[in-house]
Amino acid sequence: MTPKAMLLPGRNGLQELIMQGLFSHPHWMVFLLAGLSEKQISVVEGRAAQQITHIWDAHFQLDFRRSGLTPETIDYLSLSASKPAPTLATRLQLSTFELRRRPDRALEVIVQGPDQLGFLGKLLGEVSLLALYPIELEINTIGSQIKDRLAFRGIGGVAPSENIESSLQTLLSNFQK
Repeated sequence: MTPKAMLLPGRNGLQELIMQGLFSHPHWMVFLLAGLSEKQISVVEGRAAQQITHIWDAHFQLDFRRSGLTPETIDYLSLSASKPAPTLATRLQLSTFELRRRPDRALEVIVQGPDQLGFLGKLLGEVSLLALYPIELEINTIGSQIKDRLAFRGIGGVAPSENIESSLQTLLSNFQK
C-alpha cells in the first residue's frame, strides 16, 4: 500500500494533513514532525494509528500562521522520508506525565505542558533512543497547553521490557519543569 498524503482545508484556518499507507521507516513520524517544525508549522491537533505493521492512518491539523510557506507547496511524503537537518537543541518542558502499561502490553504516556514548536518531533526522537516506536498518537493543543497521548512498542512490535519502561520514566522525569 503506497503511502499517500492529502491536504484539505481544516477548521479555523487550519489545514488538515491526511497521511495513509505503508511507512516502512520506523522514524517517519519523527522526520515528518521535525520537518514541519523546521518550517515553522505547528501541529495543533491530530491522531495517528498503526493499523497493521507499518500501515498508518494519520490526520493532523496544521497551523501555518508562523510559516511563510503555502501549504500546497510542501512535499509531505518527502518530509516523512528524510531526516531533517540538526537544529539547536531546546529543552523539552513537561508539566506532568503519566506512564502506564496498556492491556496489549504497549506503553502509553499522557504528557501535558506548554505548547512548544517541534515538541512532539523532539520527544519522539528522544524516545526512539530507547528503541521505542509510536503505534498510536493523539495530539491536542488547548490554548497554550498541550495534552498528548502516545503509545509505544519496541522493535518489531514487541512489548517493551520493564527496564525500558523504567528508562522511559526517567527520561520523561528529566523534562519536567
